[in-house]
Amino acid sequence: MDSKLKILLIGPPGAGKTVIANKISELYNIPFVKVGSLLREIKPENKNYNLIKSSMEKGELAPNNLVAEVVREEVEKNNQGFVLDGWLRQLSDMDEFDPQVDKVVFLNCPKEVCKDRILNRVICKIDKSIYSFSEKVCSLCGGELEKRSDDTEETFENRWSVFEEKTIPVLNFFKEKNMLVGIDASKSIPEIMDQIKNSL
Repeated sequence: MDSKLKILLIGPPGAGKTVIANKISELYNIPFVKVGSLLREIKPENKNYNLIKSSMEKGELAPNNLVAEVVREEVEKNNQGFVLDGWLRQLSDMDEFDPQVDKVVFLNCPKEVCKDRILNRVICKIDKSIYSFSEKVCSLCGGELEKRSDDTEETFENRWSVFEEKTIPVLNFFKEKNMLVGIDASKSIPEIMDQIKNSL
């Protein structure tokens, strides 16, 4: 299914944004712009490396003027449509860069479900696919699985507080513009995708 949709994906930590964004990307044949990965891939020689790395490890938002540079570059490369995760986490982001999205998909998920997912997930060292602890190797490339350094209970609590304080006003902003699509992200992946297809 080809689409020129520009979709912003928002959800609390552990709502499954990466998994669902990959599915949306496949379904609508649009690239996935994953801001968290772009920031994690910044090299130590980058002048902003220490500032960004320190913010992410604490579960805080990296300075939005620095993140805006990274996001703008990726979005402009993919201006025929994209699914974006990790930007507009606070209303002030809009002052730095407005990606001009068509729809905002909100993956709504209870805190306890999100916490359980975060504390029980591992990622592939090679392709960064996400799995639960029960998996031993990546099913896509056979790579070794490891726990992400910022997937701790303390960091989760910090990230959840940031979400409630900073990101919920963003959701309210898009709700007032009738651009917000609410999805129950506590369901199975096929059920979540059915909700998204029906809503978009």
